[in-house]
Order: sequence, then C-alpha cells, then structure tokens
Amino acid sequence: MIDIKSMLIPYPKNVSEPKGIKVIGKIGGKVNIICDKIYGEVFSHAIDTLKEKLLDFAAMENGENYKDAFCINIKIDKDSASFKNEKNGEAYYIDIDENGANICGYDEAGAFYGVLTLCDLLFLDGAKLCLPMLSIFDRPDFADRTQFVECRYGSDFMTKEQWLDMIDYFSKMKYNGVTIGLYGCWPVQYDNSLQEYLFIPLKKYPELNTPRDIKYYSAKNRQYVIKHNVLPEMFEKDFFGDLIAYGKKRNVKVIPMFNSLGHNTLIPREFPNLSAKTANGTDTGFGFCTESDETYKFMCDLYDEIIDRYLVPNKIDSIVIGLDEVLDSMGIDKNNLKKKFSYLCKCEKCQKFEEKELMIRYIIKLCKYLKSRGMKSVYIYQDMLFYDYDVINEELKQRFIKEDIYDIVVIDWWSYDVGDALFQGRAKDVTNIFRSTIKPMTGYFHWTFPTEVNQNIKECVEIAKKLDFEGVRAYTGFDYCYDKNFLYQADVSWNTDMLDCEDFEARYAVRLCPQNPAAAYTALKYMKDIMSNDRKDNYMHSMFDYYMHSYIKSDLPYPRCYPGEVYSAVLDNEDKYIGYLEKVYSGAKAAYDIFKTQCKQSRLCEIWQLSAKQYYVSANEFLTLVRISKNYEKGICDEFALLYELERLINSREELMCDGETVKISGNAYHYLRDMTIMRQYLVDLSNYVRDMIAKGEKPKLDIKNLDYVKSDIYDFLR
Repeated sequence: MIDIKSMLIPYPKNVSEPKGIKVIGKIGGKVNIICDKIYGEVFSHAIDTLKEKLLDFAAMENGENYKDAFCINIKIDKDSASFKNEKNGEAYYIDIDENGANICGYDEAGAFYGVLTLCDLLFLDGAKLCLPMLSIFDRPDFADRTQFVECRYGSDFMTKEQWLDMIDYFSKMKYNGVTIGLYGCWPVQYDNSLQEYLFIPLKKYPELNTPRDIKYYSAKNRQYVIKHNVLPEMFEKDFFGDLIAYGKKRNVKVIPMFNSLGHNTLIPREFPNLSAKTANGTDTGFGFCTESDETYKFMCDLYDEIIDRYLVPNKIDSIVIGLDEVLDSMGIDKNNLKKKFSYLCKCEKCQKFEEKELMIRYIIKLCKYLKSRGMKSVYIYQDMLFYDYDVINEELKQRFIKEDIYDIVVIDWWSYDVGDALFQGRAKDVTNIFRSTIKPMTGYFHWTFPTEVNQNIKECVEIAKKLDFEGVRAYTGFDYCYDKNFLYQADVSWNTDMLDCEDFEARYAVRLCPQNPAAAYTALKYMKDIMSNDRKDNYMHSMFDYYMHSYIKSDLPYPRCYPGEVYSAVLDNEDKYIGYLEKVYSGAKAAYDIFKTQCKQSRLCEIWQLSAKQYYVSANEFLTLVRISKNYEKGICDEFALLYELERLINSREELMCDGETVKISGNAYHYLRDMTIMRQYLVDLSNYVRDMIAKGEKPKLDIKNLDYVKSDIYDFLR
C-alpha cells in the first residue's frame, strides 16, 4: 500500500483511506484536463502546473474530452456545501475515483493548492501512471505562511532567475508570502567596511548605494576571483517589481522590508542632518533625530517611492518597517572600531521624551502616513517594545486605537531559541493584544554551517496556534541547504495537527530519496544529531567557523586571531571539544558516504552531501592540527610528516570548495567560498612556511594558538 502521508508535505487536514489505485494512463498516453473557464492568473498557473507535471511523466494533456482518457476536472465554487464554514479562502477538495478526479477550490488559490496536492499524488508503477482513489478536504490553519529573506550575504548577488526559482520553490510548499529585505545595515566585519545592503535604486536619493567586494579562491579554476565595488543584482537591474508580479501568479504575496531605525547606518551617515544629535546639536552620523520633521519627511519619501514604484502597480498593501535592535553599536566608525555609538538623539526636542516614548511617537507618525498611502498591514518587530520598553499592553493598544493605526499594526514576534531561552525566557508573556504573527528561524547562516532549527519552529508555531495569530513569517537567508526546515515549517503552519506527529523525519526521507528512504533516513539522523543543537551549542557553527570571528569584540584585537582563538579554546578544554569534533567527524562522514553511495543523485541530495562534507572536512582539520601539533612538540613526528598532513588537509578543503562552487547557487557561493578561502589560505600559508623552513635547513616552529608569523598578505586581504 502506498504511504499517502509521505507523499504529501504539507499534509492535508482531512484525507480518506485510499480505496485502491487507479491507473489513469501510461507513459506517452493521454489525460484530459477539463475546466469550464479560466478564472484568473493563479488559476491559469494551476492548469500550467498540472500540464508540466504530466509532461514529467511523459503523459500528454488533451484539453478536450479524448475518448477513454482519464479526466481531471478543475473548477472554483465557493458556494459548494464543502465550503460552508470557509472564511479566509485557499480551501479545496479533491475526489478521485474510477470515473475521474475532481478538484474544486474555494477560490483561485484553493484550486492551485488542490492541483499541487494532486501532482504530489501522481506516481508511476512501471509504465503506468497512477493515482490513489481517495477524497481530501483541506484548508490552511494560518492565513499567512511566509518566509522573510534577509538582505544579507548571498541574497545581494542572487540573479533574477534565482529569485524567481525561489518563489516557485516556496509556492510549491504552499507558502503564500515572501518578504524580501530591501535595506539593512550591520557593523564592520569584512574589508574594514560596514556591512550595508540596499537592493533597490532610489531615484530621489541616487547617492544611496551599497557596493561590496567579492573575494574568493576558485578551487575549480585554480585562481582567485576578486571583484571590487559590486552592486546587488536587484539594485542594478531593478527587478523587485517583477518579483512581486511573478509571485502574484503563484499566490505568493511578495512584500518589502525596509528597516527604519534599527540596522540603519547608511542613511544617517550619508545624510547626517537626519542623524542623532549631541546635547550641543552636533550631528553624530548615527541613529536618527526622530523628532525632526526632516527625518520624517525623508523616511516618508523613501516609503513613497517603494509604494508608488512597486506596490501600487501590483496592488500590494503590506510593508515591513522593522524597528528591531535599535541599539548602541560598535564597529560603526572605521577609524575607531571599538567606540560604541549611541542611537539616541540628545537634541532639545528629543530630550523631552523617554526612549520608549520617542519610538512610540515615531511609530505613530510613520504608521499614520503609511495608512494614508493605502497600507493595511504594517509589520513591526516586537523586541524593542517587548524586551526593552515592555509596552505591548492595553495602554499602547488604546493609544493606537485613538491614533487610528491599531487596525494596521501587526506585531511580528521573533525568537530563534528554544525551551527556556525562547523569547528570552518570556514566552509566557507573548500576547495577541495586537494583530500578531510569529517569526521562527528556518535557517540564516548558509555561508557557514547549515543548521536544523525545527524545534524552534515547532515551539513558535505552538505559541501562534495557542494565541490564534494571523500567521508564521519565518526568518531566513535563502539557501536550498535549509530544504528540510522549509518543508517542516510548511507542514506545521499549514496543518497544526502535524505538530504532534513524530514522523516528519521519515516522511522527509521519502521525499529526499524515494528509491531508498531507509538509507536517507539513516543519513539524515546522523546529520540531525550534528546540526540540530541550539545554535550556541552547535560549536561548528558558533565557534569553529571563521564567520563568528569576523565580529568586533571590545576585549579582543581586530581583525581577530583566527583560528588561533579556536585552538586556544580547544586546548584549554580538550575533554569538551575533542570528543565533540570526533562525533561531528564520524557522524558527518557516515552521512556523506550514505548520501553518496546509497541515494540516487539529485540536486537536493548533492546539497545534503555538501553539508555533510563541510562538517566532516572542517572537524577533521581541527582534529588533525591539534593532534599533529602535540606530536610535533613531543618529537613523535617531524616537519615532513607535518607538511604531508597539511597538504592532505589543503587537498580535502579544495575538494570541498569545488563541490561548493558547483552545488551552491552562484549568488550564495561567493561568500560561502570567501570564508572557505580564509581557512584554505591559513593552511596554505602554514604549508608554505614549513616548506620554506625545510628548504633553509631550519626546523619550523608550530604554535597553532597564534600563527601570525606565517600569515600572508592575501590572508589579511581576504578578511
């Protein structure tokens, strides 16, 4: 008997027991698709989707009632008795029996989702094309099922085609929203430059742009790739509006996030008259004077341009204004990286108000304006209002009602931890006093070690279900390495009954490798044990990779001593870290071998292989250098053995980098390879030093805690 549950992710609300299998045709045969009319662009896309799926099986679609051919009837009928309690849309039902298949949607979206479900039910038995005979009634539990793609590493260089592929990918999981970060800023990490991202050209302020350098070693081509002042693809080609239009045809609402106060260094630096002031009125070039009419006018001008150019033509009425992490920050002044800048304005006007009042007043002014421009949902992150000011309460609700913005403000509750750490220990205080959505993480750090975060997703969705939130709007840096996380959120945000099911791992294994799901399940279990710890406890992610050492810390030199800091920590606590590295190496290597030899190769299987390989290659590097440095110090091995091991590690890393360059989408590959290149260069520099010392007839020294004596100019250049 076929396993319906493994065929369908997300799983429908109601599925009858199959009454058998219906052979609907054969390879090269014909299937009739019947619809009484084309209801709109989403419905039209549904028909095209079904046709493409049939062609995947080499079945031909007629478009008319071909004699003896199996008929698939598709229609919309919101007055159907099946939908008598339906309010929000997107519902559908499917009936499949000996006489044909009927798909009925409450609306266009419902018809589209019914088609997607039917497509997942199609399968081949030899040369015969089959469907299970059953009935399905389905509707989503959350009206809003969205992925927020941050404007960060990778997304800035994604091509238009890669963005469109991403929208298709999410739409087939029954996500109905994608938020795209158009603007955000972070402190200095690479190239002594602020990490700033602006994805759209602003015609009124053309001086606002965010070029970035691309630097990495191409192991595939055996050469460095170095490009300076490269602008984001979306900025240069201005295709954000095209993404919105493309998404609409797939029932995916694409909306912008343009951060307003937090994550904002470019605007106040370029327009210091808007920035926070000192007590004597001097511009700081950081933060904002929120009581200034100039600041308000400038931000409204920006939002006007986004609304007029992208939203109004596509009839989009939602926007995200962020307002998260409005914090004092280091790494803002390139000439004084450890100076902490205050975001607070101390001008005469601003000093009249408490911090929280300044933010509330700013929210009110901005939201009133956005409402006047037709915005019906304005998303605001909760952290400052919740953690810092503790004002998400009845008093603020009444104030927003009085100001006539309560109906449009949506609090977007984000937390990427689990257990007692969820919402900084205040999960019980999360409230639905405002319109609300919840934001778990589906995966962000794709340029470093991919992680599994499904426990975070589960706990967040449980809160959203309990409090009857509008939706789940996860945080991501888009990459296919998070496929399992994306599918899990799709499953539980569509059908919250799946929160209580323990079989997602097995269902995903079937999805990944239908020919050998048992092998895939074993490999995935190895990877889950490695990847699914809390992010802080996944030391490969939080400690061993270069990226986490690109941040400025007040008590450490900058650039940081990498990987010296890591080796110091390992040698200071070998009982903790050596065993951890050995577990990562053995588990990831076992998973890689299974993916490589027992699973049919596909794009997703190759991505899982890359993730496994990244874990075991990196763990092996640290284990090897700790071991050989001890043996070298004791005289158990000589410089020739050291050189041999270094060359082995370099070859292994370059092989990993070749795989990354092949498997990652090009936009994401650049930064992934840059961090990979830093570790490769460290190994190359050490190898060159040992080789030079051997040539001179001198004994190399080996101090893995601090290798400043071997690093090359290119190593510093890369950072």
